[in-house]
Amino acid sequence: MKLESSDIRSPWDYVLVAGSGGSGSKRLLRIFDQSTKTHCRNEPYNNLGSPFAQLRSSPRAWVLAPDDLALLDREWDAAVRWTAARMGDRDTLPPPPKGHFLELGTRLGLLRLLSSRTARRLTRVVPSGGLREEWRVPRFIARRGALERSLLVMKFNQAPALMRWVLQRRPRVKIIHLVRHPAGYLASWQTRLLSRADREAVTLANRERLRVIAAARPEWAATFGPLEERSAEELELLFWLYDTRSICEAGSGKAQYELVLDEDISIGGFDVAKRLYASCGLEWEEGIETWLADSAANWRARTLPWRGLLKPAEVAIIEELLGKRDFEGWWSPDQLVSRIDYHWR
Repeated sequence: MKLESSDIRSPWDYVLVAGSGGSGSKRLLRIFDQSTKTHCRNEPYNNLGSPFAQLRSSPRAWVLAPDDLALLDREWDAAVRWTAARMGDRDTLPPPPKGHFLELGTRLGLLRLLSSRTARRLTRVVPSGGLREEWRVPRFIARRGALERSLLVMKFNQAPALMRWVLQRRPRVKIIHLVRHPAGYLASWQTRLLSRADREAVTLANRERLRVIAAARPEWAATFGPLEERSAEELELLFWLYDTRSICEAGSGKAQYELVLDEDISIGGFDVAKRLYASCGLEWEEGIETWLADSAANWRARTLPWRGLLKPAEVAIIEELLGKRDFEGWWSPDQLVSRIDYHWR
């Protein structure tokens, strides 16, 4: 899909923020959402009725079969067009003032209707399919033409196969690959998921996920090793390794690919945000500076040396992982990491 507009200075048709769950990708999406010229969508595939729900279904998100390639070539661009014209329950509502918002609707407070799930239900903005359904951006909120000229930014988590496909088949799509230090990632995963789920069930599901990947990409079987001997934490980190390395390899040397470390945002959010805005062709606006000034100090205050997040046995697992050549020079030995769990809300 190509956005035809002289108002868009971005060299990219749209932007995908790719990360693992709990990587900080929601925060990065919020940074992009401060621009008046973006339309940001948070995990649209998690909204009922979204065409991305099928396209990102497992195991297609991890590995692609030959039939998947034809499906993506046939349906991906239509899914992008659908998503660009809609909002969903996982999006930040209401977002900051946008160039496509109607001034009258904003002054009358109509935008605030979308900030409350109850209000959305009462006004029937959301179809009967449920509150997680997507809906068209209402005409009392935005001018359709201006919305189409906004730069679409979508967040996709744990979909390495899809991101590899985009990097190979859609050269005009910008991929911003966000990677979080594995210690921060593991600690967040333990809090967000493992503490609220059955450990045995999580272990079995993670083991099966790696089996599917190893069957489709046998070169990974040796890296995974004997899966039966792995703990739930080790299995999760092996998927993190596969996710991270797969996207890095596909993006290597491509102008459309940009790697960002979550720790650089936690410690130096201004520099990262300005660099990303420039690489996406977005103007650096005064409101962005104000929002970042309020946020960056809080981000820095909520960091600590990575070993402080984990138990000794888990520290040993992370040290072994960081010893791989893949991550040489990425992080310092005593890297400061965010202790935020990065829930999607």
